Amino acid sequence: MVIIMNAKALSKIVQSLPEHGSYSKNLEATKHLAINREPWYRSQKEHWLGWLKEYDGPGYYDRATHSGIEARTIYNRVQNSAMVLYLPEALGVSKALIKKAYENALKADAVSMSKQCGVIRKLIPWETVQKAIDARK
Repeated sequence: MVIIMNAKALSKIVQSLPEHGSYSKNLEATKHLAINREPWYRSQKEHWLGWLKEYDGPGYYDRATHSGIEARTIYNRVQNSAMVLYLPEALGVSKALIKKAYENALKADAVSMSKQCGVIRKLIPWETVQKAIDARK
């Protein structure tokens, strides 16, 4: 039985994860070289926690307020490829799958976050992330 998670429940999971994943960190370095600006966060873990902490309000990105949104929806809305890749990587999803998603993201477009996120989520949909979360329990 799959339990539907919200931002608060996903945040608790992310708090237990390692600070960095090697593929997501490499993807982030490539991305930041392409857009030429420094992020407000030091790791994708910190990025996720900041994003989730403020999910019920406009937050750093001045987004529309969403209350009670499912974790699946949050994962599917994130538009930062390193952030998307970090979650399954830190959760221990297959290294071969993480590597393939990383390589496909690099091929997709070095600047287009949307395209990179799309190819990552095509290989690693929420259901795969959910299975990895369930396996940790």
